[in-house]
Amino acid sequence: MSEDVARCVLRNLLGTMFLAGFATLSFGGHSAALDWTVPPAYETAGASSAFKVLNSNKQLVELYSASYAVLIMEGGYRDSNWVAVTQSARDNERRLTEALETRGFHVLVWRDLDSKGLVSTLEDVRRNLGYIHDSRLFFYYFGHGTKIGEDGDDPPPETFLVPVDAPPASSEDFEKVSFDINRLVEFASAIKVRHAFFALEACRAGEVILSMGDTAAPNPPGYILAPTTLRSSREFLTAGNSDQDVPAQGRFSKVLVKGLSDADGVGGDNYVTGTEMMTYVVNHLPNLNPGQNPQQGELLEKHGDFIFGPANVSIKEKPVEEAYKTPATSQIDLPQDVAASMSIVLHVRAGDSLETARNVQALFAKYGVQTRAIVPVNSAQGPEKGIIRYYNNGDLRGATALRDILRTEVGQTTRIEQPDGVRGQHGLVELWL
Repeated sequence: MSEDVARCVLRNLLGTMFLAGFATLSFGGHSAALDWTVPPAYETAGASSAFKVLNSNKQLVELYSASYAVLIMEGGYRDSNWVAVTQSARDNERRLTEALETRGFHVLVWRDLDSKGLVSTLEDVRRNLGYIHDSRLFFYYFGHGTKIGEDGDDPPPETFLVPVDAPPASSEDFEKVSFDINRLVEFASAIKVRHAFFALEACRAGEVILSMGDTAAPNPPGYILAPTTLRSSREFLTAGNSDQDVPAQGRFSKVLVKGLSDADGVGGDNYVTGTEMMTYVVNHLPNLNPGQNPQQGELLEKHGDFIFGPANVSIKEKPVEEAYKTPATSQIDLPQDVAASMSIVLHVRAGDSLETARNVQALFAKYGVQTRAIVPVNSAQGPEKGIIRYYNNGDLRGATALRDILRTEVGQTTRIEQPDGVRGQHGLVELWL
């Protein structure tokens, strides 16, 4: 038996165990016989399936009518100006496919698409999978990305995903054949699935996040079947920011796969959501590669949350309303050592009440975080309101916790920034109220 055949048998066996041991997946309704201009290099055997959970009456409720995962693996670059990353692409494909199939996803993989193939495949995915009512879609891209132009240019710079037949970025033909990353935003806006999650492991891909809103707050009790969770969502997670080169070593996909099991660690309901996954990756990837800063965003203003499924597929399923007993504040990831290392500076605009700053100071103190100073500033100083700034890569976890504290406790939405090229005292985090 060949290695590929053995792997396929193992995946199908894991899928069968998933059916028997955790959730009910009902087949039918979504045929695997789809029309593709470029056929996928790999596809999960059988049709896609519904994903169901138990409600408080121990009745099965359909959460998704179908579950699809699309993996675009660009590794075999033809021009020597783009380093071939074939082995990394294969490794990422293997680990993601196995993890997603175990959780009931029907996986489709495309490898080494040229410029026409990349465009036609995205269009075929939209046409074949983008209009399946109440379904979920996971989209992953691995390959090169690049940014043409500089901030402040006219016209403004553009970021591209690079197909395997692309010429050098300096070529006049490069932009003609490469894929403008904003077309993914158009794709996400056009599809009508319930929940979609986009994970991009490419250099400079964080550009796509800049125009997006914040992600969801920690989940309330019984959130899996809550109306707010079931709203449409289009979540984006990138391996780095808009100016970062991302090493093609698969660290991002490794953390993604680990997050399918571990991202639920704080809430403890055995379900992993898109929000939990993004928080997990943002907090843990910089530990593997200091200086690499994943970015997260949500395209829709009023949105739900992607459900990846069970963190541990071997645990007997519980009614979703019973599985989550702890308050939303328990999902704030702020260990005592991180809180103790932080030093907060609160900036208050002239004319705003200092009482607000003192209330925030008292709120942070409840979590063991000390405020070093409250500094009045005029409107011309610093960034806009609602900005949290950290200056050292190791302080991102603390900044994320402050954001979650403000959102959970007082309903305030903030955005996290790390100024490029600026480093400050370890543990220093500034908040503009």
